[in-house]
Amino acid sequence: MLAQGLLAAIVFRRVGLRAPLELLPAFELYTVWLTVSLIGFRLLGRRFNWKGRTYS
Repeated sequence: MLAQGLLAAIVFRRVGLRAPLELLPAFELYTVWLTVSLIGFRLLGRRFNWKGRTYS
């Protein structure tokens, strides 16, 4: 989380904006949740239909 915060601060500073560092913990939780859920979905191996295409 520290590395992402530092990177965000550097990038925002280069474009002349203030980094919303108070939102970084929420972003971290979202990233962890998304990663875990995608890994779980992949390991379950269930089939699904998206826009008429079937994926497994």
